[in-house]
Amino acid sequence: MSRQDRTAVFSLWAWLVLAPPLITVWGGYTTAMDHWERLTGLVAAIIVHLLLGLCFWLAHLVERRLSTAWRWAWFLAVLAVISVLRPVIADALQRWSGVHIVPPAFGIRIALNLLGIGVIMLIVHFALEQVAHAADSRRRLAAVLRRTEQQQ
Repeated sequence: MSRQDRTAVFSLWAWLVLAPPLITVWGGYTTAMDHWERLTGLVAAIIVHLLLGLCFWLAHLVERRLSTAWRWAWFLAVLAVISVLRPVIADALQRWSGVHIVPPAFGIRIALNLLGIGVIMLIVHFALEQVAHAADSRRRLAAVLRRTEQQQ
């Protein structure tokens, strides 16, 4: 895995870390009144998250070909699209299944998606950056130690 792939903003790690809050708390079924509505909402949230994973994969393919400056512009653009489409798709899936349990406050849901998904993705990205830098440092130190031992 190249360093560029390891530190991509749209990563498998970001998608995995986003799964618990997006499928549960922000799943859109907290107002469900019975087990059928909860189950329908949960299934819709899982489907939306799987679609989000597909978006992440496609965004990652583009992201790794961009320069650093364009990567941040790409991140903001994709984040905006995801934040708008996620509640719309969840609502459409629930309505298609005959259940409507999501409040229609799309503006608030979009803002929460922008803030929540954006912050979590950036935290994961910077954590991955730190892990990558630490691994690079350990490799360089090991190489220096080997050269030093060979000289003695």
